[in-house]
Amino acid sequence: MFTALLRASTHTEDQAYCCFFFGAGTVGVFGPGVLGVGRRTAEERIAALIVKLYKRANALGLVTDGTFAFPLTQQHIADALGLPLVHTNKTLARLRRLGMFTQGNGSLKLTNPRVLAQVAQYFDEEIPLRPLI
Repeated sequence: MFTALLRASTHTEDQAYCCFFFGAGTVGVFGPGVLGVGRRTAEERIAALIVKLYKRANALGLVTDGTFAFPLTQQHIADALGLPLVHTNKTLARLRRLGMFTQGNGSLKLTNPRVLAQVAQYFDEEIPLRPLI
């Protein structure tokens, strides 16, 4: 199915979108996260998504100096978390201004992972070794 999704899309952005949603359903990004949609602020939801993806990438050895591949657009994040695009944009900007992370060239660097995890109300859990998405 994963290969079919990649073949079905012709643009890199489409591939990232398809891969993210396929992976989210497969590895449970939405599992407990869906429950938090009504209870978490936009800041907490976005922080939780970033922390969870970072921890998965780190468990797979895909993090170098706090940086990992992050091809998701603001639209992908907004759709995944049930947020308006404008609110997602402003929330990401606020988290960047607070020094939580830097982003560019398809990668994201956590500059303050502990504080971001606190913002996300993210509690450490064992991350099973499996594909990032």
